[in-house]
Amino acid sequence: MRRALLLVALVAAVVRLPSAERDVERDHVSFNGDVAILRGIPVGTDVLIRRVREAVPDGAPIRIVVRGTSCTRLPVSQGFGVVYWLQYNLLPHPSSCDANAEWQVYALTPEIPDGAEVVAPGLALWHNAPS
Repeated sequence: MRRALLLVALVAAVVRLPSAERDVERDHVSFNGDVAILRGIPVGTDVLIRRVREAVPDGAPIRIVVRGTSCTRLPVSQGFGVVYWLQYNLLPHPSSCDANAEWQVYALTPEIPDGAEVVAPGLALWHNAPS
């Protein structure tokens, strides 16, 4: 009986091995400059989302800037799934296309405005306080 269980476990492990290798590949961290990317999303984005929820008043519109571009339309260039992922995770805040929006989120953008709060490499929240 013990040998039969051992044989079944061995066969299950061998059958599972190829998909386990794919899981490891899927969890591989790549880099965009000094920004770590996991499954297409910059590492630290969870910290950015938490910070936005703390700082931005409910319902305030947020401009999302990814790779220097905001307000993308379909079809999008490779990597702009980050925009839609951020939009979803920042709900109920509406997205804004206004370049002068009071609240702005930056991801994978080389030029982050002075005074922006960098929460992780390549990720920042900027409060463009009205004058």
